[in-house]
Amino acid sequence: MIALRGALALLFCVPLVVGCRAKDPPICPRHVAHERADEADTRMLEVDVWYGLLINGVSRRPFAVPAEPVHCPGIPVEVTLPPEQAAADPRAQASKLPRRALGDADITFGDATLPTDQLLWARIDYFDDGTAIGPVALARWDEKGLEIRGIGTLHAPSTRPSLRLESFGDEDSEEGIREVLVATGEACRGGETSGCPREVYLMPLIGQRFIQAGLYSVTDPGGPARVVLREVDEAELSDGYVRRAEVVRSVKYGGPYLQVSERVEQSTCPPGADATKCEVDEASDKLRTLLWDEASLSFIANEHSVWDGAQGGEL
Repeated sequence: MIALRGALALLFCVPLVVGCRAKDPPICPRHVAHERADEADTRMLEVDVWYGLLINGVSRRPFAVPAEPVHCPGIPVEVTLPPEQAAADPRAQASKLPRRALGDADITFGDATLPTDQLLWARIDYFDDGTAIGPVALARWDEKGLEIRGIGTLHAPSTRPSLRLESFGDEDSEEGIREVLVATGEACRGGETSGCPREVYLMPLIGQRFIQAGLYSVTDPGGPARVVLREVDEAELSDGYVRRAEVVRSVKYGGPYLQVSERVEQSTCPPGADATKCEVDEASDKLRTLLWDEASLSFIANEHSVWDGAQGGEL
């Protein structure tokens, strides 16, 4: 393994404009001792090397991450939101679990837009709500090694996570076309392994930083830009029947803005019956638009969710 022993080029790109071009100056350079790094051919690095690339001060023998990790260029591995958004952040109530030894299972890779690019999320700490936190990066391989073309901190569900880049925006607008990291995972608590809430976190790539965007439902702050793909609410009625509401969501990308599709069904269920025995009483579909607001670094939904009226009430 040549990496970090004099042969791997690590270049962090932080330009002043959207998009990282070849002429943008690198920061955190690592000198290359050979004309070509072996890893550029295999695109394989050991787990401690990946952590060493993304976090300052990682110990390789034995492998250990600093107690208060910082990624290049000196930014703490943490998520910050404006106070009103932070107050609505469901992650704020979670308790950090004791840090354990990290390994291959703590890094998730994803495909990016270019074949030479690779997304990765290196988790450091885990929480009792089924989420984890760690640096997320966009790496670009070339014949000399790799460059980091985007970096940030992702705090998201950690079971069966996936990463990909999508786009939205108008090329004729001031902001142009935006790339957004789509991080999807399941928030499994305790010993749960299935049936866990599956969520999407959205992090636009701005100036080569993955930003934890906020979310507003019209004018109401909703915490981080996050979409829960399925939610269920049940209430027992006086006659023993159960009133059940369920919403299924999906996110659409690629247009001038993001869209969230919602399908809500309300059902009445016989006592003790499972969901397959429920009779659908009402159903509603809604397509909500998420507009990007550069000033607040937030997505703003043009309408409230139909789910707000379904829980414990009528559509």
